[in-house]
Amino acid sequence: MSSLSLLVGVLDQPSEMEARARRDVSGLMRALESVPDQRKRRGRRFNLVVVLAMAVFAVCCGASTFAVIAE
Repeated sequence: MSSLSLLVGVLDQPSEMEARARRDVSGLMRALESVPDQRKRRGRRFNLVVVLAMAVFAVCCGASTFAVIAE
């Protein structure tokens, strides 16, 4: 295998990983959209999907308590 083909293989990998990440995130967002919003209309400042997605991303980054997620 030539060094050029190895380089092409490495350069193609991020696009495959990016496509997979996009599919996974879109699936996550669809799942979060199915969660019913139990908050009272008056107390809604942000869309529930956005709040839930931010909480999921915070946990993925190491947040382990509600206080850390809120930060």
